[in-house]
Parts: sequence; C-alpha cells; structure tokens
Amino acid sequence: MLTVELHTISPDLSIEDALHLRGFGIQEGTYFYKKGNIKLEGVIDSDKRSLKINIPPQLNLKQYTIVHHIIKNLILVLNAEYNDSQ
Repeated sequence: MLTVELHTISPDLSIEDALHLRGFGIQEGTYFYKKGNIKLEGVIDSDKRSLKINIPPQLNLKQYTIVHHIIKNLILVLNAEYNDSQ
C-alpha cells in the first residue's frame, strides 16, 4: 500500500469538508473514496492537522492519474505540504 501524508494544514480549513466535497464518505472515523476500481482510504490526525491517504499499489496509469489529481487538488485546497516517501 502506498501512502501520502498531507500535513501543516491550517486550523482555519476543514479537512473533513474538503474530503466530503471530493466524494469521500466516512465510516468509523476513516474516510473512503471509491469510484470504479479506485479505492482510497484517508485518516485524519486532528492533533497534527494532517491527513494520511492510502493508495492501492495495483492501479493502472489512468487510475493513478485520477488519484494524482484528487491528491493534488486536496493539497491546493488545504494549502498543505505533503510527504509521499512512505
């Protein structure tokens, strides 16, 4: 599983609202995005003002491009820094 962490998110911005507006649902404190074969899982750390998004490794190029756009958009909307080295 690949992971991207968005961090240094301003307390003035709602991570939850940003996820909901991009099609993420929530179940037991974990955010899920599912469209076709693309399944993402996001976990918010409110204390650190960060979001970890888990990405399945078996995506094809088209699916990965869609995921890339979702994450890039979240980075811009949340004015976040990111770490994709995990």
